[in-house]
Amino acid sequence: MLRFLDTSASLINQSHESSLKGSFHLTLATVLYQIGVAPSRVNYRDKALIEYAAASVHFEQAGHMRQLGRVENNLGFLYQSIGRFPEAHEHIKRARNIYLSLGDEGHVAQVDDTRARALIAEGRYREAERYARAAVKTLDRGDECSLFVEALTTHAVTLARLGNYSTARSELNRAIEVAENCGDLEGAGRAKLTIIEELSGQTSASEMASIYKSALEIFKESQDPSATRRLFASAATVIDTFEGAEGQGAGLNAEGSEDFSFRKEVRAFERTLLERALREGGGSVSKASRLLGFRHHQSLISLINTRHRELLKTRSVVRKRRRHLVSKPKASKKASTSEVRPHAAQISVLHVEDDKQVANVIKDFLSSEGMQVDSCGNGMTALRILTGDARFDVVIVDNDLPGLSGLELVRRVRKITHRRKIPIIMLSGDEIETEAWRVGVKEFLRKPQDIDRVASTVERLLRRAKHK
Repeated sequence: MLRFLDTSASLINQSHESSLKGSFHLTLATVLYQIGVAPSRVNYRDKALIEYAAASVHFEQAGHMRQLGRVENNLGFLYQSIGRFPEAHEHIKRARNIYLSLGDEGHVAQVDDTRARALIAEGRYREAERYARAAVKTLDRGDECSLFVEALTTHAVTLARLGNYSTARSELNRAIEVAENCGDLEGAGRAKLTIIEELSGQTSASEMASIYKSALEIFKESQDPSATRRLFASAATVIDTFEGAEGQGAGLNAEGSEDFSFRKEVRAFERTLLERALREGGGSVSKASRLLGFRHHQSLISLINTRHRELLKTRSVVRKRRRHLVSKPKASKKASTSEVRPHAAQISVLHVEDDKQVANVIKDFLSSEGMQVDSCGNGMTALRILTGDARFDVVIVDNDLPGLSGLELVRRVRKITHRRKIPIIMLSGDEIETEAWRVGVKEFLRKPQDIDRVASTVERLLRRAKHK
């Protein structure tokens, strides 16, 4: 599709029809955005922004206000998806004003749903709930089934984030019913995954398994990278729910076997997707990661190392400096590891990171080295933990944290008597290396490119501290 559009560009540019040019740039922007959904392809999102802007100019010249409103709404959605909220709200406001001037209530509701999603991403749940509720009320009177399902799902997310779980569940059940009745199976699938994502604490293990199986059946042929990522994340959530139920002696069926068979199904599904991605990527972990929509290729490496080591043979040979990440360990003729580094089983790490995917990758890396990792997603909570007596050998912190920034957390930790000398590693994508050294970190690593250096950095800092 993209190749076809590229070859058509020169012909379109020769046209004097502004509406035709607007439609072309809008289509191209939509395709680029869909490709750029994968975090590893952010350059396509930048290109999409340019094409949306071009479409906006041409539709305004042509006087096609309804199409201009559509472009502005899409720009608002794209900007919120990359965290540029001021720009998102600016375009959303423009779209809403355009549709209000046209008296188009249906599209006003669609814009309100976009605004609600932006507000959710910002953590402004009460404001988001008001806009989402208004969108649901309007779209309930119309005949746009898919838009109504999306609005119901968005509203349910706001309710769940506000702690109104029962009403959130009712909205999601309604979204599923409406979607299935009108043939919007993917809309039903997204609503089902939302139950797992937002209501796992209020849903039994067996019901979670049933919901996941149903969503998996819907998306099994999907090429949408966002759906793939959500399926992986939801699988992990369901498995965690089962493990918690087992630990409490609850959640098992009468035969006591369905939970385990479900876990095997999830692993089999993962294996199929990973194998297909590796095959289509020519055995390249980086290419397969992009196909799967992973933010970092370390996510795929971690899955292979911890759950699907049988896939090691399907990947191509990697560069020597990366070999330790995804290849089978070889016997070394050098001195044993225990002679040159602290005993890994004795290393206890506190990782402060609010991005669950990054936290899971780091935990997998360090756990594979035998380290004990405790994860925390809030700066203030981490400070309370470190004020206590829990033993940690190393602390790893991001800077962009809720509650308390990483820089401020490090500054305060250095004032705690029994933590003054603890090695602290800052793993951040922010350009704050100088500030990090000033507040007292022992090492600064950049995210994501230095993630694979975390384990070796932990060991090096502990060796250094041991010899002081």
